[in-house]
Amino acid sequence: MPKHFRYRSLDDLQQDIDRLGLNDDIPLTEDLDPLWRPVRFGKRTIGNSMAVHPMEGCDGHLDGSPDELVFRRWRLFGEGGAKLIWGEATAVAEEARANTRQLWMHDGNAASFESLLAQTRKAHRAVHGRDDDLVVGLQLTHSGRYSYRKPLIAFHDPSADPVTLVDKKRKIPVTPHYPVLTDSDLGRVEDALVDTAVLAWKLGFDFVDIKQCHRYLLSELLAARLREGDYGGNLENRTRLVRNVIARIREETKDELLLASRMNVYDGIPYITDPDTGAGTPHSPYPVPFLSGFGVDVDDPLREDLSEPIAAIGLLREAGIQMINATMGSPYYNPHVGRPAERSPVDGYDAPEHPLFGVARHFRAAGTQYRGDRVQLASEIHGQRGCGQYQGQPGDHDGIRERRAGLSRFREGRVRARRDDPQEELHHRQLLYGPDARQAQRTRPVCRRMRSPGQDLRGHLQGDAGYGPRTIRSVISRPAGTARP
Repeated sequence: MPKHFRYRSLDDLQQDIDRLGLNDDIPLTEDLDPLWRPVRFGKRTIGNSMAVHPMEGCDGHLDGSPDELVFRRWRLFGEGGAKLIWGEATAVAEEARANTRQLWMHDGNAASFESLLAQTRKAHRAVHGRDDDLVVGLQLTHSGRYSYRKPLIAFHDPSADPVTLVDKKRKIPVTPHYPVLTDSDLGRVEDALVDTAVLAWKLGFDFVDIKQCHRYLLSELLAARLREGDYGGNLENRTRLVRNVIARIREETKDELLLASRMNVYDGIPYITDPDTGAGTPHSPYPVPFLSGFGVDVDDPLREDLSEPIAAIGLLREAGIQMINATMGSPYYNPHVGRPAERSPVDGYDAPEHPLFGVARHFRAAGTQYRGDRVQLASEIHGQRGCGQYQGQPGDHDGIRERRAGLSRFREGRVRARRDDPQEELHHRQLLYGPDARQAQRTRPVCRRMRSPGQDLRGHLQGDAGYGPRTIRSVISRPAGTARP
């Protein structure tokens, strides 16, 4: 019997949103027109604003090639109406796999991936008559501390190490003396990412996703303040590997391969199961200041602080990334953060919050990333209630700090301001969006219902929260005919 999702209509859902006080973050509409708007992706135009999200089936062959279930899944993706197919996690080396059935592309099985792509496009043409506006990519991954043979860690994380198992049978965690990947090791990871991306380009994939999410290796590097050397410490060092990879891919593919990244914008902290209630509870004690998470408030890691993700997206954009896919959390130690859902994983804890709070967190983060992205990219986001912007310039760190302070004050005072003092709310909006906030309505992702499960809308960056199997989870797109800045 469902505990939370008993909705039979949008009115039922709206009542819960009202009850939980989430109206600011989860507006609803029945307008489906944005589903059909084309989206610019580099030099390509995606035929509509629907996308198949990357979700692996762990059903490849032992040599990493796709088996019949993978082919069947991708054919169904092709037959569907989405014009962006974001292919599932594919390891760049054998030791980088999260499990023995994860896809792994290399010269020895490249032909099978070429066939997978061809069958997907053929299926799409058979149903929709054309595939020139279909964009298909592949997510390139290194599993890092979740590699199936042994954890390959970027740094010793005082929060994640105790819940990272070296010996799963005996429940032995990572110890302070466990070896960390060297700078030379990370150089070889760069090589593997570049080689696999070039191979995907030669096979005909339109783009690759350099995966930086869910605390796999590149995601962990984003949080590696505690690492020494060229790949740790400040944000420039923590993004060094991915920026090196981007530059090398662009050079070796003659800048013809589109580049994207599915990226954590909030890591959260590890949770464990409360033995009395079965619900998740933060793994305590956790250090404060919390220096081993990306996108977290160092003084309160249960809250997001998106100033660094905004700055990182600016660096990635300058390097050549053309699409960001925003996500958060880790499926290994806080699945409710990344996957707000009615039911918990079979080996996990019960969600410690109503899943709609997780949906709101995703939407809030995605919307904030877009507003911050305007500082770096002069990009646009169009939602149901207009377009907001922050007036700043690339490298405007004082502006980012002021915006961060404004976001905190806005979050703390928005209910009181809205109800009691309209001028104070306007002041908060101007801190967030700039002096034009009087005319600009807050821009947020918009939930819409549709008939096909498992698809999201995305423009240049999208949130991936979902509150039901038949719910479009984020609407971030550009109106047809609008030029990209």
